[in-house]
Formats: sequence, C-alpha cells, structure tokens
Amino acid sequence: MLKWLSLLVTLALVALAPQTAQASHRNCTAAEKKSADRQLWLKQQDKQLSIAKHLPWGAPVADPSAGNEWLLVQRDYVIHYDGDLRIPLLTAERVDEDRLQQLHRTDCFRRDVRIDAPMDSKPSDYKEPIFDQGHLAAFANQTSSKIAGNKSFMMSNMVPQTCQFNRGIWQILEGVTRGWAKDKGTVYVISGSNVLKE
Repeated sequence: MLKWLSLLVTLALVALAPQTAQASHRNCTAAEKKSADRQLWLKQQDKQLSIAKHLPWGAPVADPSAGNEWLLVQRDYVIHYDGDLRIPLLTAERVDEDRLQQLHRTDCFRRDVRIDAPMDSKPSDYKEPIFDQGHLAAFANQTSSKIAGNKSFMMSNMVPQTCQFNRGIWQILEGVTRGWAKDKGTVYVISGSNVLKE
C-alpha cells in the first residue's frame, strides 16, 4: 500500500511540476560556447553583487584545510567548486519568476574555462552508461536568455547522478522550486552534492 501511495505522490508531482524548457535535440555551436564563456569573466565588484544577490545570507566558508575549493561567480548563479573532486559542492541561485522564460534547450556541455587541468571536469568524464551529467543549478532556472541557459551546461555545475535520479525525483524537485518562484515571485535555491572526502 505504501509503495502505491508513494507512486501516486510521485506521479502527482510530475503532473504539477511546471515545465519551462523543451529539448531541441541539438548541441550548441563553437560560437555559442565562446559567447557564453566570455560572460564568465566578471570584475570584482560584479562578483560581489552576484554573491549578494544569490547568497544574501553570506557565502559558504571553505574548510581551511581544503586548498582546492573556491567560489566560481557568474551573474546567474554561484558555484562552490572542489578541484580535488572536480565537482561543485554546492550552487546558489536566486530564481525569479520574471526570469523564467520559454527557451528551447540546447545542450552545451563543456569544461569551465576558468579552471585549469587537472582540476577541471570534462564531458568525457561521463562517457559511461551509469551516470548523467546532472545540473545543480538547473537549466530551466536559467532561461532568461540563451547565453544564461548555455552557461548552465559548464561542467563545474555538473555532478554524477544516476539516470533514474536525475530524470526522476531531481527533475521533479527542480520543477517544484520553479512553481514556488512563480507563486511567490522569488525563491533562493541552494543545491549541494553529497560527497565524502577522506
């Protein structure tokens, strides 16, 4: 009985989850990647404004013993990145109703040009059948412009997620947060990866 109730709740959430992005089934061009990557380089003042916008209660404090963790700041969201693990530990974004537009999804997976090897993650890291390149800051939350959407596909925003999780409950949760933004006007979303470091 509990299994059926859980399935019904999941199906209800899927039906209620707002969908703002539709797959266009194409990869982005080199010019689209370059255009999005140029937008990553911010002046210090613009970085501070972005941190204040997306993390109004303050940025996370890195463990002093963690030498390879840092904030990657862009206008649309903030990433706390771990270079040893080559994944984001968390992302923070302010999701505003007026920035949620209809935008066809163009897959633009690529390395983050701000991160040097060997601490950068690449799409080739996911060339196996088990894990998806799972967005922490969702593409559908970044639909205010084509460039904002393309910036969400940087590998510094990706964590390994099983296909069932990424295309199931995670996608539902992303839709629910957009529903809250549409209902309330603004929602602050902090998404984190569950990792253990030895």
